[in-house]
Order: sequence, then structure tokens, then C-alpha cells
Amino acid sequence: MLMFTMALAYIVVDVMVAIWGYPLVRTKLPSQLAGTIRILGMKFPIYYLFMIGLAGLIAIAFFVMFFKTKLGMYFRAIISDKVMVESLGINVKRLMSVMFPSPFCSGGYSRGRSIPPPFRGSRQKRGGWQYSVT
Repeated sequence: MLMFTMALAYIVVDVMVAIWGYPLVRTKLPSQLAGTIRILGMKFPIYYLFMIGLAGLIAIAFFVMFFKTKLGMYFRAIISDKVMVESLGINVKRLMSVMFPSPFCSGGYSRGRSIPPPFRGSRQKRGGWQYSVT
């Protein structure tokens, strides 16, 4: 069943690319994130360091939410014993409808920001298809 689902997903993606194409959209980096910094004799793009720092802040925020709030306590309780939490009068279905989509929402938000890496290659057109050259 998993193989069928994966194959179907690949077919749907290929059909969508064949119909609408796969344009490579590039945006300019903000001037504050362009450039490099030398650390121990190696150059690091400021953009990469910014993204690493942002990911760290998001991880800390999830940690605080999961281990220091009442909502996080409910989530941990639901994971360990859903029936017991339900018997305490907590609406487990509502909390699960918040708990499980939240990683997908954060992933969609990060992809939706669409700030491209600064050193991505150009695009070339060959036979109607566009390829990224790195």
C-alpha cells in the first residue's frame, strides 16, 4: 500500500509539472543577509548562519511550549495515556487536532517564506523542461 501511495504521488507530481511547468523562482536576499563572515579561517554565508540561528530559536520555542506550559503537559499526557486524559474530562480529539498538524504548519510556513539560498545555480531550458545547474 505504501509503494502504491508513493507511486501515485510521483505520478501526480509529474503530471502537474508537465501541465504547468516547474519554474525556478528566485528572489534577492535582503542586503543584511548577503555576504560572508570568516570563522576560523573559513567563509560562511550570513544567510546560512541566520537560518541556523532561526532554527535554534524555533527549537527552543517548541521545547518551552512542550515542557513548560499546560498545553505541553496535556500533549505529553495524551501521548502516554489517551484514555486516562479523556476520563479526566479533557477534550482529547480537539487537542489532537491541534497537536498533529502543528509540525506540518511550521514546515509549510518555512517553505512558504521562499527565501532561496544565496549560491543556488542558474536555470537552463532544454526541450521545454527547466533544470537547475549548481
